[in-house]
Amino acid sequence: MEQHIAISIHVPKLLEWLISRRHCKNEWQPEAVKIRAKINVAIQDMPANETIASLLSGTYINYFHCLKIIEILETTEADSKNIFGSYTSKRMKDWKEIVSLYKRNNVYLAEAAELLINIVKYELPNLKKLISKQQQLQNDAKKKETEALKSANTARNDLNSFLKELGLDTGEGSYKKRLVANALQLHATHEKVASETKLILPGLEHYINFTALSLPHHTVNLNLIKYIAEKGNTTVYEFIHGEVPTQIITPPPVFSEDEPEETNEDTIDWGFDEVNASLEAQPSTTIDDNIDLGFEEENNDNIQIELVDPGEASGKESEEVKEEKLSDKVARGDKALTIFENSQTRTNFINQLLELNSFLKMRLFDARKEGPNDDLVESVAGLEDMQKSIESVTSLLLSKTSQHFYNILFLPNYLDNLVAKINEKADAIERWTAVAALSKERQAEASTEATELSKKAQVIVRKGRELQEEIRKDIAERYSGRTVTLMGGPTFDRH
Repeated sequence: MEQHIAISIHVPKLLEWLISRRHCKNEWQPEAVKIRAKINVAIQDMPANETIASLLSGTYINYFHCLKIIEILETTEADSKNIFGSYTSKRMKDWKEIVSLYKRNNVYLAEAAELLINIVKYELPNLKKLISKQQQLQNDAKKKETEALKSANTARNDLNSFLKELGLDTGEGSYKKRLVANALQLHATHEKVASETKLILPGLEHYINFTALSLPHHTVNLNLIKYIAEKGNTTVYEFIHGEVPTQIITPPPVFSEDEPEETNEDTIDWGFDEVNASLEAQPSTTIDDNIDLGFEEENNDNIQIELVDPGEASGKESEEVKEEKLSDKVARGDKALTIFENSQTRTNFINQLLELNSFLKMRLFDARKEGPNDDLVESVAGLEDMQKSIESVTSLLLSKTSQHFYNILFLPNYLDNLVAKINEKADAIERWTAVAALSKERQAEASTEATELSKKAQVIVRKGRELQEEIRKDIAERYSGRTVTLMGGPTFDRH
């Protein structure tokens, strides 16, 4: 009747079950240590055999492996078998001794149970954690790669927009030289502004007439717009003095087109070369008795000294200075700049444009809401045309590109700051691209490592199941072939 009753054992409780049923002793480990030492010695002297190599890969050597090794040695060591049926080979003797020690007190069964428990409780869970960690690293690297590529694209778009704002493209060449070349185009823009300013005059006249009608005691001072429309973008000197200068001496440029040269900071220049050069250039300090005062001896008799009254001298000097001032029509410094180049006159012109534009906006608002209610009848379309002409001129001067060009030409260090900003954006693109490449590389490494760990886990599961089956058969034989089930054995989910 007992033969029909199945035996179910949980693998984590297997060793405890074997000891409680007195199949194994509690003190089996010291014996197992001695057997393990003999196995380590015997394994050093093994014949080259692929079956043995495959048998021992992926797990510890146990009793059941020893039985299979003996089966293989019976073939490889057949020549050492004597007439009595025993083997004279040392290899065979060593492994048979190991098997004999294993059978004593069923040490092999206790050791096999402990190996199976370690696989289920420790090895496989640890491998699963490592695989999960590699998968997490892979996901993090993928996420970081996506973010890096997104940041690189953002930085690239930012750089392209900034270059477009500066009138540049992403082609090769020095940014500094190309910026200077583009900035010099500002002069053509200024000429266009001066030409289009003539179209503003109807709006200016309407502003003056409206102010005279509604505010008789108030005068409109937008003379700079009128001057530009009539005379163009002249020098500030001509605008102030009303006459064309005979000579224009413009200030030196505030920028340098040359790229900064690399200096060797490790070398200290003490200035000895310059001192030596100056010493060599000096004449020899020999004493000459004949001192030349600059007078020729033969003309000494013709020297005449004229006494001049101090008052008369000062009068002559003042007249000469006045004549020089009257004839001096040289434009220097800020006066040598054009109206749109000089910061003060440029700002005044822009302010006058904004004032006129604000007036026309209010006039348009009133005209659309209530219609003309004064003697200055202007159609809505006419007012809109006036405003468009003003906004056209204003946009030419206040566009970001024009402002950059103006600052390049007339603000110190602005060009260097622009180049530094461009290089900073380009470096950001390169940096994020490198981060994306590194993240992709780490992602591949984590994937490879996870695959290797997964393969290792599968080998351990396969070996563990083989060991579990051997233990199950052994226990079943001890109970006259009763059905034995070992629950909770080694498993591995590939996902």
